[in-house]
Amino acid sequence: MSSTADVTAGVKIILLHLAGDPSGDPGANDRFTSTASLARRFGARLVGLSIEAPYYPLGVEGSGALSDVYARIAAESEAESRARVKAFHELAKSAGLDVEGRAAVAPGGGAGSIFALHGRYADLCVVGAPNGEDSAISQRVLEGALFDTGRPVILLPEKPHDFSADGLSRIMIAWDGRKEAARAVHDALPFLLTAEEVEICVVDGGLSGGDYGQEPGADCARWLAAHGVSPTVQQVSRTFGVAKALLDRSFAMGAQMIVMGGYGHSRLSEAIFGGVTESLLSEAKAPLFMAH
Repeated sequence: MSSTADVTAGVKIILLHLAGDPSGDPGANDRFTSTASLARRFGARLVGLSIEAPYYPLGVEGSGALSDVYARIAAESEAESRARVKAFHELAKSAGLDVEGRAAVAPGGGAGSIFALHGRYADLCVVGAPNGEDSAISQRVLEGALFDTGRPVILLPEKPHDFSADGLSRIMIAWDGRKEAARAVHDALPFLLTAEEVEICVVDGGLSGGDYGQEPGADCARWLAAHGVSPTVQQVSRTFGVAKALLDRSFAMGAQMIVMGGYGHSRLSEAIFGGVTESLLSEAKAPLFMAH
């Protein structure tokens, strides 16, 4: 654990994707509670962004009728987005947070692009795991956040999590030597500096073909030590796959957050995640701190 006095200076604005009404939806309320603890930790402004993606039906006869239907659907979507923001704003203000709410409508599957635009002017983005009735929007938002903001992303599992220093005392780094992992570790320093236990988990020597000497992961450990973090290195075998090895190790150490690179590529606004990333997104119990 570092004695560094100010490890929170770089996080001033946190952007949360609002999926569901935090005043009535248990999952949305859990995400709000988790992100509120994050905002309190850093003394940051919490910005909630609601994005509605209206569905415009086909086959309406007559251009006038079609225009009327589209206008009505757009107005309803905007009203739903604003209502969600209002509920978030009231809940956040009652919790004593510095808060801002934003509402948007994204026709044509543009939710990811809208979130990315707002995310570039935040220091950290927070997105819930894609599931439920808003899963399609949340998936696009996650893709936009990870691939198009240039900012780190925290993916929240369903249950609430405590992001205070006490609540994040054990952090696992999924290290493979790639640039995405290096970026994630660098961006996660404010959390790593206050953790009691940081473990660098290397699966079968990390990046295939890399030269890591006798102890893969030692290079990352030395860099972290120079910044005041005292990590350990754990090498594990991928007998049943890389994702399974990482998940099993995170469970064994009781990891309260996993730091990892987000792998994949974006094609025609649809990101294709790598296999390990996809598995961890769907199966990890701890929040994932990712960068690309």
